[in-house]
Amino acid sequence: MSENMFEKYAEQRNTDQERIKDHLEKKAGKQGSCKSLTKLTISISTEDKQKFKILSAKEGKSMSAMLHEWLETLDE
Repeated sequence: MSENMFEKYAEQRNTDQERIKDHLEKKAGKQGSCKSLTKLTISISTEDKQKFKILSAKEGKSMSAMLHEWLETLDE
């Protein structure tokens, strides 16, 4: 019986996700943060997404970091 053709991709994806999670946890630890991360799904226009990606790339930050900084300004 042959294995599912997507199985190897799913395993690689899980490995990649674990690697990313470990990296983010280490990075958060260096910043003194004990925050856990969660996934957020939003719907925005393609144009707005592209603008956001370009802006975050210019700033040298992730889109998540940019969103976090913006949310921090709302607390002030």
